Formats: sequence, structure tokens, C-alpha cells
Amino acid sequence: MAVTLELPEGYSRIFTVFLHDRFARTKFNDIIGQIQSIRINLVKATGHDSTYGNELADQHARDKAKMIAYGNISAPSNITTDDAYKIASEISIKSWQHYWDHESKGRYTYHMIPSVGTKVTFPGCRDIGISYCRILIHDTMLKSDSYRTGISDTSLCECGKGEETIEHFLLHCGIYAEARCDMMDCL
Repeated sequence: MAVTLELPEGYSRIFTVFLHDRFARTKFNDIIGQIQSIRINLVKATGHDSTYGNELADQHARDKAKMIAYGNISAPSNITTDDAYKIASEISIKSWQHYWDHESKGRYTYHMIPSVGTKVTFPGCRDIGISYCRILIHDTMLKSDSYRTGISDTSLCECGKGEETIEHFLLHCGIYAEARCDMMDCL
């Protein structure tokens, strides 16, 4: 987000403000509060479109903002602070999603919750909530996780039909067939 400030003396300065984190929003609000007499024109300068590297994208955004400030190109429109926050929020979510899609870590959780911003509802029972979190972070006491972390000598289930994974434990293990039937009846 580029912010063009037109100072009363006719000077103009251009700041690039990244509104995607709490600190930047707080700092931005502080600046706004201190300079009430200055006319502020918020414009969206797409800094990361077709540009590789953050430095290049940031320079592109600054160049666009300067062109707007000097009148070389027109700003798309004036927007309110609320609109600026909405745009910054959209940019942040898209950036976070891109990072989540291409990150090599957390793939187990990614397969269960592929979209950022997904609201996870936890049960009222604390013990069940803890078990749910352990499933999400791939850190249960099942043998597949214990073997992966070096706690268990084997990842195989005691039933002998495969690895003791969450899927096996909940859906396939013969040892828990009766409990699974009870669970399915409750669903």
C-alpha cells in the first residue's frame, strides 16, 4: 500500500506502508493521528504483480507512488482508511496462503486445513481439544508419530495390519472396531 502525503507547504513525500501486520497498522494510525491537517491520498500500488524478489516489488510500488504523486499517472481512486485495511487484509491473506501452499513444513496439517483463515472449532472438553491439536500438529502418541520422533521402535500397529496412523486408528484397526462402531453411530 503506498501512501501519498501532500504537505501544506506544497512538498510531497511518499511512504510505503505495509499494513499487513499489527505493528504497521498501529504505526500508521499514530502517523494519521499526528498529521490531521495533511491531506492523505491512499492508492493501491500493486508491487508484487509479475515482479520477482521483494526488493524489486517494493521498488516498483515506490515508483508507482512517485508517478502518482508527480501527476505522471492518475490514482485509481481515493479510498477510506477502512478500505485500505480491507485491501491490506486481502493482500496479507493472499500472501499467507501463497506461503502456506509452497512451504515444505507442516504438510500434514496442510492436508487437513489447506486454506488459511479457516476457523477451527474446538470441543468444550479440554482433553478432546488437546487430542485434536496433537492430530493437527502430527504429534500423537500413536506408533507412527512415536516412531518418527524416536520414541517407539516400530510404527506398526499391534493388530498387525499396517502402521498405527491416525487414519488406521480411527478407521481400520481391528482392535478398536467396537469403539469405531459406537463412534459411527454417534455421527
